[in-house]
Amino acid sequence: MFRPVLKKIQSRFSSPNAMRILSSIVQHHRIQASPGFRSAAEYSADVLERAGLTTEIVSFPSDGTTRYFSHVSPEEWNVAEAELWLTRPKRERLADFFDDRLSLIQRSAACQVEAPVVLLLDGEEREEYSHIGVKGKIVLTKGDVRRVYELAVEEYGAIGIIYDGMRKIPNFRDRFTIPDALSYTSFTWTPTDKKCFGFVLSPKRGEELRRLIRDEKKKGRTCTCKAIVDASFKPGAIEVVSAFIEGVTNEEIWTIAHLCHPQPSANDNASGASVLLESARTISSLIRDRTFSQPARGLRFLLVPEMLGTCAYLSSRDTAQVIAGCNLDMVGQNQTKCGSSFLIDSPPHASAGFTDVLMKRIREVLMSEVFSFSGSYGYPLFRHTVTPFSGGSDHAILCDPTIGIPAPMLIQWPDYFYHTNQDTLDKVDPAMLRLVGVLASTYVCFLANADDDAVDWLLSESISAAKKEVIEFLQSKLRNGSRVEPSELGILRELLLRRIDSLKRFRARKFNREKSELRRFVKSELKSALQLGLVEQQNKSTMNRWEREAAGLVPIRVHRAPADLRSNRHLLTRKEKDILHGLRKKYSETFSLLPVLSQFWMDGKRTLLDIAQLVEFEISSKDTARFLVSYFKILSRIGLIQFHVGKK
Repeated sequence: MFRPVLKKIQSRFSSPNAMRILSSIVQHHRIQASPGFRSAAEYSADVLERAGLTTEIVSFPSDGTTRYFSHVSPEEWNVAEAELWLTRPKRERLADFFDDRLSLIQRSAACQVEAPVVLLLDGEEREEYSHIGVKGKIVLTKGDVRRVYELAVEEYGAIGIIYDGMRKIPNFRDRFTIPDALSYTSFTWTPTDKKCFGFVLSPKRGEELRRLIRDEKKKGRTCTCKAIVDASFKPGAIEVVSAFIEGVTNEEIWTIAHLCHPQPSANDNASGASVLLESARTISSLIRDRTFSQPARGLRFLLVPEMLGTCAYLSSRDTAQVIAGCNLDMVGQNQTKCGSSFLIDSPPHASAGFTDVLMKRIREVLMSEVFSFSGSYGYPLFRHTVTPFSGGSDHAILCDPTIGIPAPMLIQWPDYFYHTNQDTLDKVDPAMLRLVGVLASTYVCFLANADDDAVDWLLSESISAAKKEVIEFLQSKLRNGSRVEPSELGILRELLLRRIDSLKRFRARKFNREKSELRRFVKSELKSALQLGLVEQQNKSTMNRWEREAAGLVPIRVHRAPADLRSNRHLLTRKEKDILHGLRKKYSETFSLLPVLSQFWMDGKRTLLDIAQLVEFEISSKDTARFLVSYFKILSRIGLIQFHVGKK
């Protein structure tokens, strides 16, 4: 169904042009609500206008108090210069913003101060400060900067932070995988915060400073540093670039990418932005020369400050006519250099439907880069897979049922150079930009013109995908030697039927015949599973204290989109901050994902226990009820959700 569209896009999409655009974007220091982001937005808008699209830059207040859903917008930040000098026992420049934009913790406050440097182990635990005096001093840490700020600065009076850590990616990257890299680090200020300054050292340079501090301490002396930051905050604005190709109807298909992050941030996410811009140019040119006709549905291309910009834009318009979307996030990696794999990140179960089915089918055609010796089988020369929903980007907002725009994410992960100053232009592969650009462009063009025949094909593909899910689910149980619980059966049936119902976006009918076919298939497969002893005869009846409490709580949405706790941190008590820190350590692998997935299922009827079971089915998490009770009580207390008492 989509092959003719794909071939025409392949003939027009220009990877050299995408690379030229990318090389221009990386010249901008693109921090949200800053002059650097604004200049990148203006450049991007100019590219889109010259490509013939109706383009505008939509500006939204960003002043430290204005909210977009639950997100509190930051004040606009501008930095002129920043330096960190070691002044004792010797004079040495440690960091300079002119040399490297990531040498400064972004959103640092102005300062000109000289003070002793205190070495922290991690600085994340309150007990560490019981025998270390940090008041009036600068702390050196490799721990979580947000937690260190809460303790060292807010509670114990430190005046600044030097960070020499690196986000660990399990089984892939640790602090010394790229020892000379600087980590992208930023303060997230809330209205009552005591702003401070911070600098970033590489792990290698940090260890040198650590040894010096220890050696001086043995001699009864201290190391001192001088910090100079010329920066300012003021009420300002964030910008969203919106470009549009008009359709015959008022329905729309969206492509979105975030434009923000510090200079250079080539793959994250100048690559996604450049692919979006070249995709828009390609489709526009094909329509302009009448290779493509005017689409039935309009095509909208959005460049945003990540998360916040998406919420701001969505808060200003009705999305009822938006059929589907696609999120482009760090897509351009040279896999040999970066260690990445190309992923299609599926929408969450709460938004299960046709979008990832279509994206996977297009990818299968594009994967045939080379062929077997006989020429009978094509296969790719790059690493790739399809993953469950992982969140962490703008599709997490679009896919939220309160927004209702199902959108897969295209991304490369992991990446050795993610969020470091070594995410540079030489790490980008033009061939990967082209592959992703053709894939995304084909996807949106197909959906923009999907007629009855195309919807029938999507329906057939969705049914096939649903049947495959049943078989794979049962096979995984068989491999693991585990059994299917009755509650899992109900969840599985609901998810399969959601795939079919998602096509109501195109055609207002009930699909009763197709649903009956799917039910018969599931019943047949489960009968076979029952004969193999894979199915539990009844639900487990015992509940622990957390599950019992979760069964009595029904959460209610207060805001559209997932609640943003980070920008509301000023509302938390000291005890709540400690609870969240404990949850972050205990649920380290799922801490960022559990709250988002859980909120997707909040409909004012489900209890927290119902939601916990849905989430555990989706990501195979454990002890989820305990997390949800603890986390959502905090959200409720600060007004980001509400509770009413449900049936126990």
